[in-house]
Amino acid sequence: VLVEHAERELLADEAYHHELEHWVFDPERDGERPDGIPVRAVEPGPDRAEEIPGRRFLPEREVAVPVPRDPEHPALLLLTTSTDEPGDWVRAGMGLSALLLEGTELGLAAQPLGQVTDVAHERMRLRRDLHLVGVPQMLLRVGRARVEQGLQTPRRPVETVLTWESAPSAP
Repeated sequence: VLVEHAERELLADEAYHHELEHWVFDPERDGERPDGIPVRAVEPGPDRAEEIPGRRFLPEREVAVPVPRDPEHPALLLLTTSTDEPGDWVRAGMGLSALLLEGTELGLAAQPLGQVTDVAHERMRLRRDLHLVGVPQMLLRVGRARVEQGLQTPRRPVETVLTWESAPSAP
């Protein structure tokens, strides 16, 4: 319910729509890109119905989709920190990175449900409703995905996002 409330609030924001338009692209219309989300990876379909709503990358294309005969039953993981300071955000990001890498190694897929942590009052409502001592930083759906060929999203080559510098030699 909180994820859906946050999603509706985000979809009411025109700047949010512009951000989605920036990231989602149609390779047949726009050509391939080194990053972003190809429309084929987020289009609704009969095998994509879930119990928990994901982010609607194509709000104008959303249609009622029947629940598949074998619906997914993912686990939900909530990353929290004891406080909500910039250092906590970095530690949460490091924990998220480690969790995603380990999950990939185990053959799991993860989908961030960040809407609920993107909207401040829904984030605090999540904290209150779950009686958390910590502060929610990221909610994830984790499980075994039905992977279809061609649904991978593009990745930039490592050398385009990281640079390596040699450490200065000691005097």
